[in-house]
Amino acid sequence: MRPAFAPLPVLLSLLLAACSGGPAPVKPGTNAFFWQAANENFPKGDYLKTSDQLERLMRTDNEFKAKARPWRIALLAGLMNGYRELADQYELGGRANKANPGTFRKLTANYRGMSSRAAISLADSYGDLIKDQPNGDIEISFPYPGRGAMGLPPAVLKIAQGNVPTDDEIATVENAMLQRGVLRAVCDVAGAPGDAAKAQEIMKTLPLTVPRASFELGMAKAFYDASVLYNPYKAYEPVRQRTMLDTAAKALKNGPDAKSDSVKELSKKIENDTKALAALLKKAGR
Repeated sequence: MRPAFAPLPVLLSLLLAACSGGPAPVKPGTNAFFWQAANENFPKGDYLKTSDQLERLMRTDNEFKAKARPWRIALLAGLMNGYRELADQYELGGRANKANPGTFRKLTANYRGMSSRAAISLADSYGDLIKDQPNGDIEISFPYPGRGAMGLPPAVLKIAQGNVPTDDEIATVENAMLQRGVLRAVCDVAGAPGDAAKAQEIMKTLPLTVPRASFELGMAKAFYDASVLYNPYKAYEPVRQRTMLDTAAKALKNGPDAKSDSVKELSKKIENDTKALAALLKKAGR
């Protein structure tokens, strides 16, 4: 009898599988692919790609959607604030550089528009979370940000003083400010506001269960910040300002300790801005 041998293609496939030592690569365009790509890009600080990949996971019901949503919410909050603070710094620069304010004004408008789009997406994502999970703690399955610092980068302070940046400086400052915004937002939703070291420590083991009260406090802060985009001194969009203030107030009622100084301070800001907006609309007959 002749010995039985497997065909050459089968032998090659078995050999490759044995050498790879792991599962087959995920197919591009699938939900598993987008989840993997988000996990690869986020530690690199490529937050725009990460946001796009997480957004794709929101389009259908799939095994990654529930894990992706809190991640996308934190990411959008960080991008919104990063762009918002960039716009504010360029606005200051335009006031300081009276001889050449054009570049500053253009970038102020651009970044404020980007911040507004992130704020609107944030409100939509948060609304979906409240609808699908009105109660209960929040599970975080995304890693601690790989990049960013809590303080303002020195380069952005030069811009605020009126120094016209080069194209390379514009890109570098934008990247640094977005990384800062995302880092601060992740600290907020993880229950370690303003404390990067604490957030990094508690996010060593994933998934992490975050008390709903801590998560909602982070959301209240984010939506109050978003409301500033639309106040009379920025864009004057009262409907959107009121929506963001209302959402911030609702988040604040979802569990944070009303006796803490941080909650009292934020609650007062929301209340004062809501009253000021109502008085302004009443005066305008709206």
